[in-house]
Amino acid sequence: MNSIPTLRRTLLPALAVVALAAVAASSAIGASQAKKPGPLASLIAQSKKEKGLVIYGNPPSANLQVLLDRFHYYYPWITVTHYDLDDNTVFSKYASEAAHFPAWARQYKGIYVMSPDATIIVYNKALLNGKTPTSISDMAGDPSTYGKVTGYTVDNTFGYTGLYGYVQLKGWNALQSIGTKLTPTTGVASQLTRVANGSSVAAIITSPTAKLTIKTNPAYTSIMDWSYIHDAEPIVPRGIAVTAKASSPASARLFLNFIYTAAGQLAMCDAGFTAYRNDYTPSDGCTNTLADVYKSVGEKNTFFPGFNQKFVNARPAFAKQWHAIFG
Repeated sequence: MNSIPTLRRTLLPALAVVALAAVAASSAIGASQAKKPGPLASLIAQSKKEKGLVIYGNPPSANLQVLLDRFHYYYPWITVTHYDLDDNTVFSKYASEAAHFPAWARQYKGIYVMSPDATIIVYNKALLNGKTPTSISDMAGDPSTYGKVTGYTVDNTFGYTGLYGYVQLKGWNALQSIGTKLTPTTGVASQLTRVANGSSVAAIITSPTAKLTIKTNPAYTSIMDWSYIHDAEPIVPRGIAVTAKASSPASARLFLNFIYTAAGQLAMCDAGFTAYRNDYTPSDGCTNTLADVYKSVGEKNTFFPGFNQKFVNARPAFAKQWHAIFG
């Protein structure tokens, strides 16, 4: 395996990364918490002397904002600035409750999985007349119904990860059958637009962040729905960490710690990310959980690539084969 710097340059940009740098001060809940010092007391005290939390990453802003609003409820003195930048590469993390998560939550020293995002199929209910696509193989075998589909290009790093995962489980046959029926795009927003306006009847192997968009957009809710991919479910790891030179490290670590608490997992679930704490059931009935993915498709039908050099090295040849099929 090559060095970690090589991974950061080539693999980690393939993931939707949140990188943290700083945070702000105010007096909000200091007094009550000062009377009950706990494991986070020193971080809380230090964070109130810091200057502002800056997040760099490429999750959809609407999804991330739900998570940030919940974080602000617990830490109201911390102001957050979010920059939506494509394919950022920065990592490192603090999580006091890591033992409650699968072993792969920690990929490398300072590199953690924020959300294992199970890809989905989004489809136009009005155009499919009651059909629910749950398998790429079935869609490929029904060209009269699925004559126009969309999805990620392999040149998008979320797209590569999802496509790579599907091929590891099912090979290239279904994708080859779809061939010219696919109109690829670089982002989930453009895919939703195509499905909504009928340019495509469905989007395959797309981001689960689309679920929140569909749920909160009445125009989409009335005509669109989604499903997991039952023949082969690729899971895209979304990484998170604190940058090495973060100017407000305590504030950043509080945000990271929050994500891995029960309250943070609920916020992640409600924001359209994937809660994956072991033996965790969201109190509000939210089903954006890894447990629900496994229940729906079977754990053996999922593929999680992890942050590894094999996955990185495979990209050039994989992209070449994808372009040979889709152009």
